[in-house]
Amino acid sequence: MKNILSGFGLDLKEIGRKADLETDQKKAMADVARAIVGRGLTVPAIMFLESAKPLSFVGGQFLNFMDPIVNTFFNVPGFTTLASALEERENVELLITMIEQESKRVEGTVSGSAQGSELESGLKTPETDL
Repeated sequence: MKNILSGFGLDLKEIGRKADLETDQKKAMADVARAIVGRGLTVPAIMFLESAKPLSFVGGQFLNFMDPIVNTFFNVPGFTTLASALEERENVELLITMIEQESKRVEGTVSGSAQGSELESGLKTPETDL
C-alpha cells in the first residue's frame, strides 16, 4: 500500500499532518468567529468576508507577509494557521458559517435569558402568552 501511495506522490505522514493542520485551522477560525460575535461585529465581518471572498488567496498571502510583523509586536497565537486557512475560498465560506452559527447561539442564549428574567420578575407569565 505504501508503495502504491508513494507512486502517486502521496505520503501517509504528510496526509496525517494535513488533517492535523485542518483541525488547527478550524480551531483558529472558531476562535475568530467567537471574537467577532463577542465584539458585536457580526454583520460588518460577514459583509467584508463575502465581498473579499474572490480575493481570498491574495488576502491570505498578505496575512502571510504580515506574519513576522504581527508576531514581533503582538502575541497572536494561530495567526499563521489562520493566514494559511484563509487562502482557500472554501475556508472563507466556512468562517462565515461559523460566525453565523456563533451569532445564533449567542442570540439564543441572550433571548432565552431575557425571557427567563421576564418570567422571574413577573412582567410576563405563561398564562398571558396564550
